[in-house]
Amino acid sequence: MRKLALPLLLAGQQFAVAAGQPELSAWTGTGFFLSTVAVILIAAVAWRFAYFNRALNAEILARKEAERTARAGAENFRRLLDVAPVPVVVTRLNDRRILYVNEHARQTFGLSDAVVGQQADYFRDPGQREQLVSELKHHGLVTDRIVGIINLQGKAIDALVSARIIDFEGQPAICSVAIDITERTRAEAAVRESEAKALSANVQLRIQLEEIAKLQAALKEQAIRDGLTGLYNRRYLDETLERELARAHRDHLPLCMVMLDIDYFKQLNDNYGHQAGDDALRAAAEQLHHHVRAEDIACRYGGEEFLILMPHITLPVAAERAESWRRMIEGIRLEIGGKEIRLTASFGVAAYPEHGHNPEELTRSADLALYTAKNRGRNRVVIFGPGLDEKAEASPSRQSRDT
Repeated sequence: MRKLALPLLLAGQQFAVAAGQPELSAWTGTGFFLSTVAVILIAAVAWRFAYFNRALNAEILARKEAERTARAGAENFRRLLDVAPVPVVVTRLNDRRILYVNEHARQTFGLSDAVVGQQADYFRDPGQREQLVSELKHHGLVTDRIVGIINLQGKAIDALVSARIIDFEGQPAICSVAIDITERTRAEAAVRESEAKALSANVQLRIQLEEIAKLQAALKEQAIRDGLTGLYNRRYLDETLERELARAHRDHLPLCMVMLDIDYFKQLNDNYGHQAGDDALRAAAEQLHHHVRAEDIACRYGGEEFLILMPHITLPVAAERAESWRRMIEGIRLEIGGKEIRLTASFGVAAYPEHGHNPEELTRSADLALYTAKNRGRNRVVIFGPGLDEKAEASPSRQSRDT
């Protein structure tokens, strides 16, 4: 404006001189200047006002457009929620009041338009909602959370909920998507129950199978054990002797057999009864059971006779062991009818392959050695050797060896 004032003043003075009134030039020029300045100022103010007015109108139009867009967005959001294929509920963040429910939520959870504006109290466990809101405030989003809901009819519903904090119509709110999974949870519970029953049935079956296995093992054990002494029986010996001889032959290993017979057993039975004889057999068997090796096979061969099969042991060692068993049996004392009864036993020892290559030969050799021990006075150990066959053939019947 200052830059325009001086040119306008000079122009006014020049105009007055040109009009032939130099005496008025000063006043006329000043008036013209002031008028012109006033016009210019008014024009400038008017232009500035028009500029601000246009800017304000543009801002108002922009705000109106933004509000229109926001309203359109909110309406579109509502339309989107209305047609969402899942139940949607919007509640105010601070006071839990329901702001919106879509059609699916009404149908699924038995809600109505009347619930809008009311507080959301459809959680079976209020603590679940408080935990949900706490996590939303901390993370802004919660997904796939299973919660319990009670609808307006009082029906319990299991729902899979995902929720996010949103701005709904200018206020902070929780937008929740809840899917009814009641049938699924019931099916899962039924499956778990079925699995638990199946597991229980499997446990029971396993227990039964274990019991059957134990029973079978016990029956098998009974089938191969002597009921009176608990030692292996003759049947088991026959099966094992074949196998052990084959193994000894294959691996070139020694195998020894010891046969023993309780001395004067018939007299014991005749004088004190069969119960006394059974006690004597059990006492002798117990000594053998506790003092044979794990790989040894101790059997009740028949009547008062016992047989011990000893793999991987040489003849001298077998004879030493037989002697130790003889001493142990000699130390047995039985109280029968107020009397102390002492036991003794005679032993015969034979070895593979020196005294036999098959079960019959080896058993016969041990038996002949035992018979010789009886003939020599009993309570002794005899190793099978040359000449015992001939002596046995010339001796009385072996049936009388305990008489």
